[in-house]
Amino acid sequence: MWSPKNKRNWNHFASRLPSLFKRLDFYGFNYSKAVYDLSDSVYVQNGKLYWKLRSLSEHPIQAGLNFDVSNSSSYRNDSLLPFYKGPINIYNSVRAEAVIFDIKNNKKISSLSRTFQFHKAIAKTVKLDPVPAEKYRGNGGNLSLVNGLVSEKGIESDEWLGWQGKDMKATIDLVKAEKISSVTVHALEQKGSWIHLPTEIEVWVSVDGMKYKKVGSGHQFVASTAGMGTFTISFEATTARWVMVKATHAGIIPAGYAGEGNPSWIFIDEIQVN
Repeated sequence: MWSPKNKRNWNHFASRLPSLFKRLDFYGFNYSKAVYDLSDSVYVQNGKLYWKLRSLSEHPIQAGLNFDVSNSSSYRNDSLLPFYKGPINIYNSVRAEAVIFDIKNNKKISSLSRTFQFHKAIAKTVKLDPVPAEKYRGNGGNLSLVNGLVSEKGIESDEWLGWQGKDMKATIDLVKAEKISSVTVHALEQKGSWIHLPTEIEVWVSVDGMKYKKVGSGHQFVASTAGMGTFTISFEATTARWVMVKATHAGIIPAGYAGEGNPSWIFIDEIQVN
């Protein structure tokens, strides 16, 4: 029987899990240890981007940064990763790797990795109009659009922000005037899940945050894998502090597609400014 909601204490429950698992091991039961899986989050503090790791495992977390993002791992043995001492500052394009390793039994318990791609909008403030749907607000809210991460799992990623039946307008404050010449939007197409590509991407820039000029637009989608891909809008180099990106939704889903007659969704998880 579950305890009443007002008496549930997750930390107390977690502290009892090791003895419970030992009992299950003794009886030879199969059970999930997913509670010990690594989880992570990304946040901004004082304008800097940090990668934070968590796990309830009794074994320590090990984590490191591989600045050769073309190489899946710089460590031939996961057990050689440095021990994790706290949130890691991400300051360049990097492959971040983490593992929980049972050294005594030479066994990997959990692992994860993230590829951060740096650009001029990383960790900057983003204003969204309208706000995304409540159930699709990314890993960290608006920051998901400028945290350097794109989904590596297709639709299963928690990076996606989603809008149904609405255009997206994201206004990014670069903090200071920067020379820029391109904007890349990473998007998802999964028509079986009612997710359709934007029909057009527009880029507008401003030096004062008040008056904006349009510098480019496009609708060419370059597909990669699992329905994901990019729209890249290139334009003559210009100096701007604010960058406004508009994505036009596809409207009502046409007959013959899943969800026909309903408003389509837009899914976006990163806006790169270079």
